[in-house]
Order: sequence, then C-alpha cells, then structure tokens
Amino acid sequence: MSEDLQMLHLLRFLKLNFQRCVEITDEGLNSLSEGVKKLKLLQSIDLNFWNCTEIAYPGFKSLGESLKELEFLRSIKLNFSNCTEIGSLGSFSEDIKALNSLESLNLNFSYGVRLTDKVLKNLGECFKSLGSLVFLNLDFAQCSNFTDKGLRFLGGGLQRLTSLKEISMNLEGCINISDEGLKILGEGLERLESLQSLALKVGNCEMMTDNGLNSLGKGLKALCSLQSIHLSFTA
Repeated sequence: MSEDLQMLHLLRFLKLNFQRCVEITDEGLNSLSEGVKKLKLLQSIDLNFWNCTEIAYPGFKSLGESLKELEFLRSIKLNFSNCTEIGSLGSFSEDIKALNSLESLNLNFSYGVRLTDKVLKNLGECFKSLGSLVFLNLDFAQCSNFTDKGLRFLGGGLQRLTSLKEISMNLEGCINISDEGLKILGEGLERLESLQSLALKVGNCEMMTDNGLNSLGKGLKALCSLQSIHLSFTA
C-alpha cells in the first residue's frame, strides 16, 4: 500500500473504507501511514476502520505522525468505531496540533470501551492550536469511562475554536456524565460566537436531570449566530 500511494503523489483527496476488515493490524496501518506521508499535496483524507478490532494504539500513532507532515491538509475524517484495542490518543493529538490550517475534523471513537478522560484532555489541548477549524464532529457514543472531569478539559478547548460554525457531538451512553458535564459543555459553547449549527446527542446518560438541561440552555442563549439546533436525549 505504501508504494502504491507513493505513485499518486499529486493526490488531493483520499477516501478508503476498511470497515469490518478484522485481519488488518497495526502493521498494515503502519504501511498505509508511510504511503500517506508521501502525499504532500493532500487536502482531504477520509479513512474508515470501523470494527477493525486488531488495530491498537501503535498503528493509530503512526497515522498521526504521517498526518502532521501534510501541510495542505484541510479536512480529516477518521472512523475507529468499535476498535476496542485503542485505549489512548497519545501523541495523535499533539500531531494534529501541527495542522494549524485544518478546517474540518471528524473523529469517531464510539464504543471505545478502553478510552478514558485523558482522551478528552488531549483533545482539549489540541483544540487550542486549531483556530481555523470551521467544522467539528466528535462521536464518543458508549464511551462509558468518560466523566464530567473529561468534559471540563474538552469544554476548555472548545472555547478556543472561535471560527467554528458547525459542531456535532455524540455522547450517547456515556453513563458517568451528569448535570455538571452539561453545564461545562454549555459554558464551552457559549464562547463560540460564529457557531451556526449545533447537534448534541446525550441519550441514555442516566445521571442527567432538568438542572443539566437548564444549564446547557443558559450557554446556548449567548449564541446569536445559531441557525440550527438538534438536541437528542433519547436512547
């Protein structure tokens, strides 16, 4: 795969779908990453590894190291849903920070049963360097180890995304997030004066009550540019 991609050095857009390829391991992802690194003109990358259950952190790490070399990259879409061996973002968030012209970031780590608040902390730190981001999608459905503490880190980073126009976040089944988490999220969102579209899913978060909704609503009141809201609280 690395040699094949090297021949396509003028490539601007790359989309590859490996979903349910359960035999793909870190070795294969390492090889792919070496090829991606050579696509110096790449502007958009879309990789789907849904249910590739043999992929773990080492392979994911090598992908991040390759992406940071692509100075023209404007859009990243990565689906690692149900890749249950991935337990950390590690240096990936540091690598993404180097892409300060990135406009769209779409990350799916749903059913990441080993992911913890450290992931949200890493992303929050990463966001502080992505001031040109316009679109953000985060899918952490069923990441049951996330807590309000993690959302505090994430919310702090969201405040820095002042160019953001559209955000979508899925926290369904994150059972340890409570009213405090919604309040923190609202506080992070209220600073995004350019935000036009918001989609938030928090179904099956049993610790949330009316108080959390009220706190979230207070944050949304400040978003004068908001044109579209989609809130889902059902499982």
